[in-house]
Amino acid sequence: MMFPDLFGGPDRIVKLAGAHDVMGARLVRDAGFDGVWASSLEIATSRGVPDADVLTWRQLHAAGAAMATGVEVPVVADGETGFGGPDAVRRLVSAYEDSRVAAVCLEDGATPRRNSLLGGCHCLAPLGDFAKKIEAAVGRRRRVRVLARVQALVAGCGQAEALRRGHAYVEAGADAIVIHSRSDLPDEVLAFAAAWDRPTPLVLIPTTYHSITEAQMRAAGTVRMAIYANHGLRAAIAAMKRVFQQIVDDGMSHAAETRLATLDEVFALQAPPGGRSP
Repeated sequence: MMFPDLFGGPDRIVKLAGAHDVMGARLVRDAGFDGVWASSLEIATSRGVPDADVLTWRQLHAAGAAMATGVEVPVVADGETGFGGPDAVRRLVSAYEDSRVAAVCLEDGATPRRNSLLGGCHCLAPLGDFAKKIEAAVGRRRRVRVLARVQALVAGCGQAEALRRGHAYVEAGADAIVIHSRSDLPDEVLAFAAAWDRPTPLVLIPTTYHSITEAQMRAAGTVRMAIYANHGLRAAIAAMKRVFQQIVDDGMSHAAETRLATLDEVFALQAPPGGRSP
C-alpha cells in the first residue's frame, strides 16, 4: 500500500511513535499519531535481548510486518544497518515489499551495531560502503520508501561529515535523511537542518533532546517527520513497575485497579483493522 503523504509538508510534521507489537501499534494509532515506528530497541527489549544485532533480520521483519497488517496507518521499519552488505539489503527490502510496511530505515553505523543511545564510542561504516547499501535498497524497492539514517553526530564526527554523508545518501537515492543525535539539546540537529540544502526531507528522533517543539521543527523548514521512538515502551515499563509493586506491597490488587485499563479497552485492541472487538 502506498502512503503518498508519508513525509508531510512545509506546514505539517508527520509524527510517528515507536511500538514492538500490534497492540502497541494500535495504541499509537488511537492516540492520533500519523504512523508507527517499528523500533528495533522496543522489539529487542520486549524479547529481553540487547539492541545490538542479536535479533535476526527475519525476527525484526516479522514484528514490523505484523504491525503493518494490524493498523491502517503507515509503519516505518527500523532496518538497523541492513544485516550485511548490498545483497542482504536487497533481501530485506524484498521482504518488506511483500508486507504493508511503508518504509525501511537503514543506518550508517559500523557493525557489529550498538544502539545509538548507549554511552561510549560509536563508529561509522565507510561512506562508500553504506551508499552502496542505499543504492541496493532503492534498486530493489517498488513502493517502499528508503530512509538513510546519518550517525555522524552520534559518533562525534561533526556537522561537515554529517552533511557529506547526507548528500551522498541522497545521491544514492534515499527518500529521506534521518539525522540522529544523542545530545540533550536540539541545537546540533537544528544546525544540520539549517545547513541542509537539498529538497530531500529530514527526519528527527527527539529522544534525548526532548525539549524540541513541533513549532521549532516546522520553523527549520526542512524537517518533515518526527519519530518518538521508544516512549511507549518506557511508559509501559514505568507503569507496570508501579502497579506490580503496589500489588506486592498491598497484598491485593484492589487499589491498583484504578491504574489499570478496563477489560473493555483490552478487548477493543483485539479487533481487526476496521472491525469490532470480540
